[in-house]
Amino acid sequence: MVNKMVVICVDDEETVLQSLELELANKLENCILELAQSGEEALEICQEYKDKNYDIPVVICDYIMPNLKGDEVLKRINQTLPHTHNIMLTGQADVSGVVRAINDAHLYRYISKPWEREDLFLTISSAIEHYRQSREVEENYQAMEKFIPRELLRELGVNKLAHIHFGDCIKKEMTVLFADIRAFTTLSENMSPQKTFAFLNTYFELMGPIIRQHNGFINKFIGDGIMAVFPDKPEDAVDAGIAMLEALMVFNVGPENDSPNINIGIGIHSGRVILGTVGEKKRMEATVIGDSVNVAARLEEMTKAVKSPLLISSHTYELIDEREKYLIRYLGPLDVRGKIMHIPLLEVYNADPPESRTRKQERKDQFRQAVTAFHEGDRDRARQLFAAYQEADPDDNVVAFYLKRLG
Repeated sequence: MVNKMVVICVDDEETVLQSLELELANKLENCILELAQSGEEALEICQEYKDKNYDIPVVICDYIMPNLKGDEVLKRINQTLPHTHNIMLTGQADVSGVVRAINDAHLYRYISKPWEREDLFLTISSAIEHYRQSREVEENYQAMEKFIPRELLRELGVNKLAHIHFGDCIKKEMTVLFADIRAFTTLSENMSPQKTFAFLNTYFELMGPIIRQHNGFINKFIGDGIMAVFPDKPEDAVDAGIAMLEALMVFNVGPENDSPNINIGIGIHSGRVILGTVGEKKRMEATVIGDSVNVAARLEEMTKAVKSPLLISSHTYELIDEREKYLIRYLGPLDVRGKIMHIPLLEVYNADPPESRTRKQERKDQFRQAVTAFHEGDRDRARQLFAAYQEADPDDNVVAFYLKRLG
């Protein structure tokens, strides 16, 4: 929706401004007409109305003025208001000045003095209408991009939604993150439908910016789950996962949260995916598919069994350059539903409470020995080592998982 609009006329001659006011004041519907006798004054007026969230569809500016010439004024206006249509209205502009205005200020039209009344009015009216239509189209695109991420379109090599075609697709190495709220179905049974949606939206509003800050984008919301894609570095996804868990801890104890505390599980895997359009010609969506997406989803599911909030695949970890900044425990290849091959997993515990991080760091070697014995089939030794670990740290859920597997 276009805001209130302002048309600004700039000329150092008061008689010219008075003539423009007589020509335009009663003809421009729903527009405020502002007059400025210098480039400096015009820039101040532009900033004032910009700060008030007014639209400035047209600036009409003389060329020969003291201090700032017209081409420089329009150039500066274009830098802060790139959608404004700039019109140069003068009888003394040289060719170089007009060329500069065209190149640097995206000059919409040059009108010489003395002007023809009808030509002046039609030019300004068409500029306002063109501005209005352009803004409405842009707002429609911005609204639609809330449903199809701009980043996904960029990966497809598409600048605008109108340019996307049924069947467009590319293959690319990316990192996929799945996050899911634990036991949300049970939690929502005690909420009204309105509160359920309000709670979910508050949670998504918390997590969405974190994903974007780490160079990722949300491909889709799946109920209470999030599927996000990180096109560049795998560590972006891992850093985002850690930040999401840290933000959740703050959210759970915050005064704005009047719902029960929640826990989430995050699974991350890197590999080749296919970005493209799926569906049918009259109803399609841009999405990310492939085996790597399925693996990331299965890792998120494994967080439920292992009871560790953040699991990544060994492949993701191997692609990270600065591995030393992550606190990890190798869990080995565990069964992941739907996969014939076992997938080596790692637990990332940077977001654990400080006392938990300390305990895991102190017993890292003992844990590694127990996991090694487990995967080598030495069940008695694995059971002995895990039992000793549990005695020292009974709150370690991953140790409890292994002991349960050992029977």
